[in-house]
Order: sequence, then structure tokens, then C-alpha cells
Amino acid sequence: MENAHLHGSGYTLNAHVIDLDNWSEFTSINLGTNERNVVIEYTLIDDKTGLAILEEEITGYGSVTNWNPLSPFYLKQREAAEKGYADNIRTLITELKAIN
Repeated sequence: MENAHLHGSGYTLNAHVIDLDNWSEFTSINLGTNERNVVIEYTLIDDKTGLAILEEEITGYGSVTNWNPLSPFYLKQREAAEKGYADNIRTLITELKAIN
């Protein structure tokens, strides 16, 4: 948040994970393009008034393509999840910057 110049005080940001779009362990096929989307519900609260300034459910999209059958399953799953979280946070920052 500090890198986005959003480091003010007097606000509380709550995050509730709705869905991680998990792959089933060891049974999913690791070849081709796989997605790991992250859905988080955010609520930004003004500490002085207790009112919600922002209530948003944001989906971050992460995908990874793999054609190496020897590539470790968990590394591909982690890579897709990291992309999903990064996209989610990028969208959150855009939403926060749009608040007047």
C-alpha cells in the first residue's frame, strides 16, 4: 500500500477471502493452461465514523501455462496463485485510488 502512496491513517481495511479456486492436490493435470483465481471481499471503514467507505468483492485472475510433464505440481499451482493475488491487489489499489 505504501508503494501505491496509500498509507494514510484513520481507516481500517478488512479482507475476507471468498474463493481461492484451489486445484485438487495431486489429481489435477498440470499440463496446458490452468487458472487460480482469487476472490476477496474488501471493506474499508472510516475509524472516526465507523461507516464503510468501500465494500467491494474483487476477483484476481491468475493463470499459468505448462507443457513440461516433469514440472512440480505445487510450483505451478503457487505461480498461478501468486498471479491471482497480484491481480487482486492491483485492482484493489485502483479502487482505493478512485475514492474521493
